[in-house]
Amino acid sequence: MGFVRYLESRPRKLPNDCYEPYEPYDSYESYESSDEESCLPTENWSGEGARLFPYPPSQLIPQSQSSTSTQQVGNQGTGSREDATQIHGSANHLGGFECRPKGINHQFDSRSRNVVDEPLVIVHIGSEELEFSNRVDLLQYFWGHGPESNCMVCGEPFDDQKGPPLRTVSLEEVGIFRGLPTTVTHAIRVYNRHLCCVEKFAVNFLAVSHVWDSSIAKAHCERLELQEAAACLYEVISRMLPSATAKFSHLYKPVELWHDYFSIPQWNYNVQQRLLVSLPDIFGIAPMCIVHLDDVSSSCFRRKVADLGSPAQAQRFEELATFFRARWFQRMWVSLEYAKCNRACIYTMEGDIIHGDGQFLQDSFSSYLEGFQQEIRSMISSVDGYIFQSLFKRLPMPVIGLFADMRRNLKTPQPILSFGEAIDFIAARECRDYGDRFVAMCGFLRLVSHAEIPSGFSKNPTNACLWLARRSLEHGDYSPLLVLGDRYEQEVAGANWLIGHRNMSFGMWGLGSLTSQPERQIIVQDDRISLDVDYIGSLDSLYRIPRTDDTTIFSQIVSFILSDPLYRSAALFVAALGRIYAVPPVLHSPGMPLELVDYIRIQPDFVERLEMLLDEYVLARSNNQSVIFQSAQCQRISVALIVLLRLSQPFHGSLRSYSRLTQLPLHTRLSPGYEDAVAFVRCCGCNQRFPYCFSLLGRKLRDPKLYRIPGLAYTLSSPNGIGLVISEKRIVGRMVSGSPACSCRTREVVELK
Repeated sequence: MGFVRYLESRPRKLPNDCYEPYEPYDSYESYESSDEESCLPTENWSGEGARLFPYPPSQLIPQSQSSTSTQQVGNQGTGSREDATQIHGSANHLGGFECRPKGINHQFDSRSRNVVDEPLVIVHIGSEELEFSNRVDLLQYFWGHGPESNCMVCGEPFDDQKGPPLRTVSLEEVGIFRGLPTTVTHAIRVYNRHLCCVEKFAVNFLAVSHVWDSSIAKAHCERLELQEAAACLYEVISRMLPSATAKFSHLYKPVELWHDYFSIPQWNYNVQQRLLVSLPDIFGIAPMCIVHLDDVSSSCFRRKVADLGSPAQAQRFEELATFFRARWFQRMWVSLEYAKCNRACIYTMEGDIIHGDGQFLQDSFSSYLEGFQQEIRSMISSVDGYIFQSLFKRLPMPVIGLFADMRRNLKTPQPILSFGEAIDFIAARECRDYGDRFVAMCGFLRLVSHAEIPSGFSKNPTNACLWLARRSLEHGDYSPLLVLGDRYEQEVAGANWLIGHRNMSFGMWGLGSLTSQPERQIIVQDDRISLDVDYIGSLDSLYRIPRTDDTTIFSQIVSFILSDPLYRSAALFVAALGRIYAVPPVLHSPGMPLELVDYIRIQPDFVERLEMLLDEYVLARSNNQSVIFQSAQCQRISVALIVLLRLSQPFHGSLRSYSRLTQLPLHTRLSPGYEDAVAFVRCCGCNQRFPYCFSLLGRKLRDPKLYRIPGLAYTLSSPNGIGLVISEKRIVGRMVSGSPACSCRTREVVELK
């Protein structure tokens, strides 16, 4: 037997787990100093929101009062009551999806008058209406050609010129069955608009940034109609959409949600790829982003900051580690989405939305992210190092990266991110398809609009990487040539300099942001790359630094420098160390001596003491004693030199756990295949030999030459200290601390293979 379905407006009861703050915080500092028991108010935590509950029988209306036509999608069922009407839809095609008249998916027990079924979902698009009583059919509908229509703003179709549809969904009124105990039924309205129309007419919607469920990923990759994936889609409609509607209905009418479970047709490759490259623009025009942390509890945001050194600190660290270890922080696409968004609120695993009127809670995710990072920094600086290391060893935190910095950079009028910064950030995130990394990098770099990205861009990662690197070089960005890659990565014909097209790892860049523009532009002609640089000289002698303890490394570098008798002079020795153990200006702590005058100001007898130790070192190396005795003597003198030169003095800022002594092998430790090396380079102008330090590929080189890129500098480089080691027109190493040792400048144009 069939039953009558119709639509009716009804009151909505609010859920008990919807968060409503009673006193929004204006800053993270006020949250830290609050006298409340937790950082989130708990008095009204069990507030009210929108959850779909059944109608009382008194609110039912007869079928004759309902004029809405329906089309049924679901499993056929039968019944035996004479006073019921069975509804059938006519077969037709809507948006390429076949809507078959399958009747009603209900089983009726005349003795108990109970209805047992799946909740019904009614989809409205324009004047059309569809009913889905099977979740898999709903998944197939949204992931196939989906609810197609012309743009609901301009009325024009979606084509290559105006782009794919930006599809959002809002809640609609819901229908129930007359005379029967009601079941939860969900009705939604679908909106298709051009991205440019949404931006032009300031259409408000909420964009959801989240990590895919594993079933969604499997259904997408293997094109499977999985019940688990369909359940995930249904949960967004039945749980998140009502909660968001309740939370933001006072700000937006209607509350429209953009969620890639229903906003992107995952099985329509061409449309999906065009929407992927549009992600930065989609999240950039949405007034609010909802960050869904599906493995972080609301309690993490309720608790007050633990007093430093208190027994609760270990528990607090565990909560913070849980936050930073969330799956959301490990994925790539969500990083781009957050970086482009205007404001971001939190949606927790319990379904609580953390948002309020105060400045702190209007952008709650950003506020808590920054605040929690401050907490971690306070723990690092205030807690005993052994205690913190034990906590970190038990529950390590992943590399979060500079989320806030990336977001600020994307808000500037002109692109300021480098290819190197983007690749470092992207490499620390996880992604299913390697080619998609370069789609995301396009969003970060903003070198071209999404319409200018070639069709099928991500299908060939090598071509995508080369295309993006060339665009960066054309814009004067040298960083594609300075990235430290995998030495086993296959070379690209005609672009042997290309790095990252097969493998990425965090630390391939590691130089930070651009601080000084180069004096000369890169020459890009057809497929050829040429550099207008200063030639420093050829490598006269080379020493590759082994990976051992810092004191031994220093001792071996001293031995190498003193192999030239001229460098027993205090002035020349200190200048040489300034290019090998360089300190970027951002890390220079107050009182840290770098030049000879700094040392003399601190210790008037510095020159005498230094030259005495250098003579002792040379004498120890020339003794006819055993190798073990020589090594012990040199090690002892090296320790004395480290103390005299204050090489263990901590850096300033976020890298204060490092010093001049410990930072030398920092980059190559993160970039397998490269080695730190020092070499005497003979200047082609004055013919003098100067020691320089650089990162070098771990292979035999033929006639390597050192070049400086004049004027170029980054946050973690020396001023005017960026250079390249080139052998047979191939880049085989980079220099970051090679400030000029003399006034000679020999200009040369070098072509790369």
